[in-house]
This record gives sequence, C-alpha cells and structure tokens, in this order.
Amino acid sequence: MNIIEIARQSGMLVLLDAKIGHEEYHSISASLSALERFAAAVRESATAGDASHGTGISG
Repeated sequence: MNIIEIARQSGMLVLLDAKIGHEEYHSISASLSALERFAAAVRESATAGDASHGTGISG
C-alpha cells in the first residue's frame, strides 16, 4: 500500500516539503470529502491485504 498514492487518488494535495538524507517530509491538504475517500480507500486496501495475507499483521 503506497499511502501517498492513495492520498493523491483520493483528491488530496500532497506536497514534498523537504528531503533530508533518505527521509522525505510531506504536507497533505484536503477537503473533508477527500479525507473520507482516503479513509475508505485505506480500509479497502487493508481488507484486501487481510484476505490475501492471512491476518494482515506483520512483524
């Protein structure tokens, strides 16, 4: 699951604020409806992951 791509597909504005070494820092801005679409997409992705990978718990 690429959370940044899901945010963009949900209609959120994703800005790269900084890159320090290997770390990237982003700012996200969105309407409430875009946030709701994002939450639904993350839930759907997690559910699909659970179905294909057992419990979905890694570690």
